[in-house]
Formats: sequence, structure tokens, C-alpha cells
Amino acid sequence: NNSQAVMAVSGRAAASACDRLLGLWPTKRSPPIDIQHYSLEQYDADIFVSLAGDDTNSGLTETEPLQTITQALKIILPADEIRTIHLAEGIYSSGSNGEIYPIVGFDNVQIAGAGRSATILDAESDYIHFYINGAENFRIRDLTIRNANSIIEQYWIQT
Repeated sequence: NNSQAVMAVSGRAAASACDRLLGLWPTKRSPPIDIQHYSLEQYDADIFVSLAGDDTNSGLTETEPLQTITQALKIILPADEIRTIHLAEGIYSSGSNGEIYPIVGFDNVQIAGAGRSATILDAESDYIHFYINGAENFRIRDLTIRNANSIIEQYWIQT
């Protein structure tokens, strides 16, 4: 597995973290890369995301949120208990905050919005919303999902 070759540790958590770092998704196709030195600090904690946030923030508090769900998934540490990515109000799309779809589901992660009418995940009809393949306890709540590419949405959501 090429993912584990990049990491100093092995196992499912390492592969998962490396996939998050590289931004790999369903096809796992990407251009050749050469990572010499890279450090990605991960946190065994809930993470906060807001359109007004910044992906260089820690994401550990509501006052220092990240800007994208994608970055939150990169830094949330795989854990035995469910961790939550708290989304503030707003429309999360590539046009509004640079969100990258599909969002990859991982074990024991919950994405929680601020309410169905307050938090919207908008794939702008170009993408699917989620890629979930065998993730245990991946949950989505209190948000609206809209504008997926309906042609491929049905094929990539697997549980």
C-alpha cells in the first residue's frame, strides 16, 4: 500500500491519515507526488468549522474554526469514540468556501450542522457529496444536502 510507505507508522489509522493528507478519494488516482518532509498535527477532539474560519487555525474551538470540512477530516484523529465536526451556519460549497467534494467518511466521525435550514452542503451539481465505503459510525445530522450530481451519487455512497 503506497499510503503506508509515506507514513512513519503502519496500520489502518496511518493509511487513513495519509489518504486525508493527500486528498485521495474514491478512485485513489492522483498525479505522482514526492513528499520529503511534512507534519500534520492531528487532534483527538471535536473540530469546529465556519465559513469565516481559516484552514490554518487549529479548529479546536468555536473562536478558532477551520474553513473547510475537508481540512477538519485531515486533522481529526481516528478514535474509538465518536468525534464531531461542528459546522456553523452557512452554505459549504466550492464556490463559497472552497469545500472539496466528495467528503470522505471515516470511522467514528460525525458531521453536525447548526440546523437543517442553517447549514447546507451544496455540491453545485458537479460532484457527489460523500464517499462512504465501509466507514463504521460515520454520521451526518442537522444539515441539508443539495445539488449533487445525481448521475453518480447513487453509485459512490456505499455503507
